Amino acid sequence: MVPVLWATQFQRFMTSGRTEPAILGCEDQSDRWVGDYVVKLRGAIETGESGLLRELVAANLAAYFGIASPEPAVINIERTLAELIAHNRACGTIPCRACPE
Repeated sequence: MVPVLWATQFQRFMTSGRTEPAILGCEDQSDRWVGDYVVKLRGAIETGESGLLRELVAANLAAYFGIASPEPAVINIERTLAELIAHNRACGTIPCRACPE
């Protein structure tokens, strides 16, 4: 079963990779810190949610065939954190007075 986690921290965007994934700090359903995860965001995947599903299938196939790869997880991102991430993508900073609304 694929673990379901909750993003609690935005660290940064990665500068490599076509989709420029984000590094997010995550907790499990018991609010225990589980670490940082490289997260491919739905908006950055050209095929949207079906592209994320393909990523999950590929990760499970890699594990099945013994190919080293990160353990997949479904990461939930609450709206306020998602807005912060989107703002950072647009402006390169956290929201501030100088940033346009």
